[in-house]
Order: sequence, then C-alpha cells, then structure tokens
Amino acid sequence: MKKQLLILFIIPLINACSGQRDYTAYVNPFIGTDADGYTFPGAVAPFGMVQLSPDTRVKTSRGSSGYHYSDKSIMGFSHTHYSGTGEGSGGDILFMPFTGEIQWSVGETDDPSSGYRATFSHRNEQASPGYYKVLLEDDNISVELTVSERAGLQRYIFPEGKKANIILDLQHGINDKADSLYLQVIGNRRIRGFRKSVGGLRMYQKLYFSAEFSQPFSEVLIMKDGSIVKNKKEAAGRSLKACFRFGQTEEPIIVRTAISKVDMEGAQKNLNEINGKSFDEVKELAHSMWNKALGKIEVETKDENSISVFYTALYHACIHPSLDMDVDGRYRSTNNKIYKAENFNDYTNFSLWDTFRALHPLHTIINEERARDFVKTFIERYEHSGSLPVFELSGNEVPSMIGYHSLPVIADAYIKGVRGYDIDKAVEGMKLLAKLPWEKRNLFKLFGFVPYDYTVQSVSRTLENCFDDWCLAQVLKETGSASYQRYANRANFYRNLFDVETDFMRPKNSAYQWLDEFNPADYSKYYTQANAWQYTVFVPQDVSGLIKLMSGDHVFETWLDNYFNSKENNKKGMIGQYNHGNEPSHHTAYLFSYAGAPWKTQRIVRRILDTQYGVDAAGLAGNDDAGQMSAWYVLSAMGFYSVTPGTDYYVIGSPIFDRVVIHSDNGAEFEIIAENNGSDHPYIQSAELNGKAYTKSYLRHGDIMKGGRLIFKMDGQANKKRGLNKDDRPPILEFNDLPMPEIHIEGKNIPPDGVVAFKDKCTVTLNCRVPGADIYYTVDGSEPQKNSILYKDKFNIERTSTLKAKAYKEGFEASYTAAMKFRKLDLMPAYKLNAARKGINYSY
Repeated sequence: MKKQLLILFIIPLINACSGQRDYTAYVNPFIGTDADGYTFPGAVAPFGMVQLSPDTRVKTSRGSSGYHYSDKSIMGFSHTHYSGTGEGSGGDILFMPFTGEIQWSVGETDDPSSGYRATFSHRNEQASPGYYKVLLEDDNISVELTVSERAGLQRYIFPEGKKANIILDLQHGINDKADSLYLQVIGNRRIRGFRKSVGGLRMYQKLYFSAEFSQPFSEVLIMKDGSIVKNKKEAAGRSLKACFRFGQTEEPIIVRTAISKVDMEGAQKNLNEINGKSFDEVKELAHSMWNKALGKIEVETKDENSISVFYTALYHACIHPSLDMDVDGRYRSTNNKIYKAENFNDYTNFSLWDTFRALHPLHTIINEERARDFVKTFIERYEHSGSLPVFELSGNEVPSMIGYHSLPVIADAYIKGVRGYDIDKAVEGMKLLAKLPWEKRNLFKLFGFVPYDYTVQSVSRTLENCFDDWCLAQVLKETGSASYQRYANRANFYRNLFDVETDFMRPKNSAYQWLDEFNPADYSKYYTQANAWQYTVFVPQDVSGLIKLMSGDHVFETWLDNYFNSKENNKKGMIGQYNHGNEPSHHTAYLFSYAGAPWKTQRIVRRILDTQYGVDAAGLAGNDDAGQMSAWYVLSAMGFYSVTPGTDYYVIGSPIFDRVVIHSDNGAEFEIIAENNGSDHPYIQSAELNGKAYTKSYLRHGDIMKGGRLIFKMDGQANKKRGLNKDDRPPILEFNDLPMPEIHIEGKNIPPDGVVAFKDKCTVTLNCRVPGADIYYTVDGSEPQKNSILYKDKFNIERTSTLKAKAYKEGFEASYTAAMKFRKLDLMPAYKLNAARKGINYSY
C-alpha cells in the first residue's frame, strides 16, 4: 500500500506544474476493500450503470461487493457491483481469460488450479477512478478494465506463444441463483443474451447484455446444464457458460460489453456509446468524468494522507445512486414496465436508510442537478408503482431496513431550494407512503409508539417513523398546507418512549408499560443494529425537545459525555458507546452544539476523523453503505454536517483542511479557510463569514450556495464561550404540542388492529401525561373539539362505536387524535342438537 500511495501523490505534483490538478490521482479505490468496508476496486464512471470489477468471492460474510482484499485468487470480471452494502448481489456477466485446457468449473479458493480461477498479487494490481489492472499470475495474462456510463471494456494481453481463451459464465452471481439464462452468438465477434437471477440483496433481476470482441474467435463451445451444445449458435438454460477460442495472438483482445434492463437492443444501443473509441480513449474519458466529479471540491493541506482519504471518500460517495436508463432514455420501472425518461435521468440503488443522513445532503450542495433527478425518479416510482421508494436496489423495492426515508431526501432537497419537479405529486406520494401499513405504522398511530410485544425493533421503528413524518410536515408547512400539524404531532411521538427515570428511549408494550429487564448497552431485538445509547439521541427533528426531557443543557451534555466515555459492552473500534461503523451514531458528535458546548463537538469530530478512517485497505470502520460512511467524512472534513436533513442548515464541526473550495452547479464558489490549523489545533476560536464576525455554531445552506468565504481561526485550546449563547446554537425546531391521550380498557389488552371486541360493555379510562390538560372525546367517530364531551372519569362503551380523544391546554398545540374502534359481539342463537345416533359425532 505504501508503494501505491507514493504513486498517488507524484502525479498531482506533476500536473500541478502544468496548471491542472488531477484529483483522480489522490483516490485509492482499495480503501475499504479489506475488513468490513465492502467496497470494490474495479472501474465505474460517476453514478455509472456499469461497475466492472474483479470477483474473488460470492458467498462469504465479507463477499457482498464480490471482492475482498484478503483473497489471493480471482474468479473473473463481472459488470455489476454494490459499493459497501452489508449484503451482496450483482456479479452479472462474468468474463475470464485463460490459456491451456478448458476448465468449466470456477475452482476452489484453496486450490485455484482446480478451475478457471487464477491467483494474483496486490503487487501486480492497480486501481484508479475508472480504471483497474491486474496480472493473472497462473497464465501470465494482463487484464485492464475501464468503463463508460453504460459499457465496460476489458483488455487482455496474453503471453506470447499461448492460445488465448475467454470464458463467459452467465451462471455466476454474487449471493444469488441463476434462474434463466440465454446466449446468442452472432458471427465470430458478437454475442448477446440475458441473465435472470433470484435471491441476493436485490431479490430478482433480468439483465440484458451485448458484447463484441476486438478479434474474431475461431471456435465457440457452449456448456448448457452440464453438457456441451454442439453446432448451435444459441442456447438457454439455468446453467450456461461459453468458451471463446482465439488461438495465438500478439495483439490484445478487447471485450466491449454493455448492459440494459430493457432488452438486448437497448444493450446494443448502449454499446454504441463507445463506438469508434479505443480502450485508451474510453479510459481517458472516464478519467475526465471523474476529475470533473471530484473537482467539485478542492482541498488543501500538508497532510497528504488526509487528501487521499478525502478524495477516496468523495469518489465512493459518487458511485451510488446508479444510472438506470438506456442511452435512448428507456428504462424499466419498479412495476416491470418500460418507460422513456423525459427531461431527467432515471436512477436506482437508493440505500435510503443509510444515505438520507449525509450522502443525499452532500449532493444537494455539489450535485444539485442529480439531486433534482433523484427526486424526479422518486416521483416516477410513485406514479408507476403507487409508492415512493423505501430501499430500492437495481430497480427492485427491497424490504431490507426500517423507515420510509425517501421522505427526508425529498424534504431536504425542497427545503434547500432544489426545484424543477412536481412538488404536489411528491407530497401526494409522501402522504401515501406515510399512510401505508409498513413499519407497523398502524401500531405507531394507534399507540403513539410501536409496542415491543407486537413487533421487533420497536424503539427504532418509532423514532425513525417520527423523523420521517416530521420531514413530511416541513414540506407541507413550506407549501402552505394546514395538514402539516398532523405529521408534526406524530413527529413528537418519540416522547412516548423516553423514560425520565433512566434518560433513555426504552421499549414499552401495548399496556403502556416499560420493559422490565433493561440494559441500555445491550444490542437487543428492540433496536435496529444498535442499542439504547445509540438510538436515544435519534431525535434530529427536535434536539431542543430532547434536552428538555433530560432536564436541560447540563444533564444532556453530561449524558453525551457518558455516551462517548462508557466502557460497558462496547465493541472494538467504538468510542464509548459511539459506533461509527453504523449509521444511527453518525449525527451524535454534533449534538454538543445544541447544549452550548460546540468545543466538545469539535474535539470528538476530530477524533472520529482521525481514528475511524485510514489510507489502507482496511481504512473504513464499517460498511461504506452505498457511500454514507464516505459522505460523513467529506462533510465533516470540510467542517460541517447535516444533523437534520430537511432543514436549511448544517452544524459546524472542526475542519481538517487549511482551505476548501466548494463549486456548486450554479457556478458559485464557497471558500472555507482554517487558519493556524493542524492535528493539535481542533478548536475554533473565532470565525468570519464574508468579512463579518460569525458567532454561530451552524451554517446555512443558502450561504454556501450563493458563494462566499468562511474563515475559522483554529487553536489547541478550546473557546468555551463560543456558541454558548442560545441565539448562536442550531435553530430550535420544536413543535410544542400535547402528547396523544392514552386509552386504557379495563381487563383488556388493546389488539394490534385497534378493534376491541366485547360482549356486554367496555370500561374506558383516558390519560394525558401533561398535568392540567383537558381531554375531549367522541364515540361517533367525529373529530373531538373543545365542545365535545369533556373527560372527567372512566366511562362505559356498550355498543359498537369509534372512540376518538384529543388533549388541549393553554400554551400547547392540540394533541394528535387517539382513535380506537369497539365492536360489540352479537351472540348467535343457541342451536338445539337432537340426540346423536350411535357412532356419529357432531360438531357445532
């Protein structure tokens, strides 16, 4: 790795002499390919449809990208991969060059010679944005990969005097199973077909391809379902491989392959994208595209490692979402029908549970046009399939993670002024997605939280539903809709799970009772990939409200201190209970600023930047998760972070670079200067924005987008007075409403469908946790008002009814309406059964 990094930094110096900065030379695509980063080193264009990369494994726990740095052999080179996802899929359309006898099996990792798998060494491996090269040592074959947006090129240089062969394995895939395969041979240079698979992270996929060889092959052998197909130019089956034989060749063999989800004709049109271009010309085109993408942000510092980590992070943040339409504009939507995009690019691979936090906010700054197209894609999904995306991979909705996080992506774009789409249609889709009975939303609305006795991950589901509903409320408020209050009410349901005795978000059951055996450090079924420490502070929509629940700034600040210092049950690589390798922790370091202690944010952010990222292959603390881990670094290294997507501000942290210049799509330039900066100077002493003193601990999106200069004066000693004033803290977003009334039924549990069945009567008690609140209710299904029945004491329901209750108090917004249905059982009349004849049984 040291040798690679040396090469990375020589090139920028040379280019600097000619006045052009080569940002790609700072990128090390191997960062994250070891340990649990799950990135891939192969060739991809910015947000490209094709990810052409070597596959070294397909099924092990660390094989989700198809490549792991610890492996010693390569199975082949396939055209689709996910960057940093926790589970695997892809690996479509794999080619592998070889010499000698044909081996149809891939072979074993501990015995590569048992198949067409080949050994390799990192000494003979190179990677840069849009380019990859490796030497297959067994046969001494040099392989180079490069790409356009929709096509991949492979250049094979075979050893002199050896016969060249190329195997195509359509059965191969990462963590999936081939369902149906098709191959057609056209002449002696062209092939086309498709691969349909099931399983894996994306669930199912049908991918068409068209490929051309730079030299004619002398023979083609097709292996179908274990048998050689003779004298045929096409075949279909569940197991399908082909071997193309070329004889001895002094010239490199170039394989040009394009993919499409529409049809084989679409793949051929996509192949025309690189018509007439040589391998080196396409490589240079990819290099140029990446330089443009990476050049959106300029950074300067004497610490070359930080520059490498930064531009590699920016590179990883620009792989997904992925282009998902053919060159003619056609694409296959999530309803499996074909459409043509009008005035936008269609994308897929929205790992939204991860990426709503930092990746999408980053793109609203540096890729506003793409951010607009992401929202347009969301609206298209709603129009065609009836739902905005939740967690979409390769054009399929995947029920992988909780929440409905297309809402914060839309809200973040809209609130920041990204326009050019049908916001009314977007709101329509947002409302429907917030209404659909996913994520136990029926329970969420019935109880004001998700009870732990009715589902798993109940606390996490509650908190993430709250935030998503808050994002909808912001868009509704911005567009002047009175219905925003309903969703603002639901955004505050988080209070129903906050236990003031423990200062944690604690599981509660359908009888409104706390979980008895409770340890906040436990990774339990009540939280999503996290514990109570990490999820208690997931209230980005109302941090000031959470501070009030914890009895003020001092208690909240102490709680955060304990969070970062706790040694109980913490794992390797964690900072106290802070787990940077997983997304629920990502905003937490910035919360000190809300309590008036931004200097602590500055200190801990620097620690995370220094310890959770590195320049080697294991340089990521956890899965990159489609670029979220990398986007956190990009934003934080510049000096700010998107704690609350759906707002127009970022919380300031601690910039690590001496100078940053952000180039926005609108042509504006925003410059960030950090004077007297260094690893031992993490603290901001003072700041100026456009020549005027700037005392705030947050930065407005609009200030970045209109351009200007922000100057920080850094020091080794903390300025504990800066950001202490409440006016200088991040804006208060609190919606001061009453909690929803609790409905208690004597002698009965509330069923998950919210329909209480009874024989004679039900005795009902109502309760509001705020003293002095008045509860008004109705039993005819109408909305309670202050002229409805005032609750004074428990009452009986004796017939089928719909109970609704609402709390009111001076100085508070009215609560969300609690609603429950009661169904009186009508007993069937008795049936008189005559005496049964002997030997006959009756049932009734």
